[in-house]
Amino acid sequence: MPSALAAAPAAPAAATASFSAPSGQKLKRQKGVKVKVVCPAACQVALGGSVKAGAKTLKLKALKASLGAGGAQTFTIKVADAKALKKARGKAKASVKASVTSGGRTTATNVSVSLTA
Repeated sequence: MPSALAAAPAAPAAATASFSAPSGQKLKRQKGVKVKVVCPAACQVALGGSVKAGAKTLKLKALKASLGAGGAQTFTIKVADAKALKKARGKAKASVKASVTSGGRTTATNVSVSLTA
């Protein structure tokens, strides 16, 4: 009798998390930057960065959170210095550093957002 070898199913490619941030956010009104994170598998998220408004650079508070499998959530990363935020005027640009750890793998990326101070 011929023996049939069962082919092992190929491991699916690990899906990566995605980040998005709508442009035109009102920095002063929400006191921070909103970023949407989507994780296809359970993951740990770390967000931080800075906002450049005119000649001033404002730091964003670091944020850490956990998402379940197939989880999607919008996070607001707050500005660390409230006094400096009140003085900000005109257009601003945020640079958000995002990293996701899932299944022992860490993926880091940068997200840029155009804002109105």
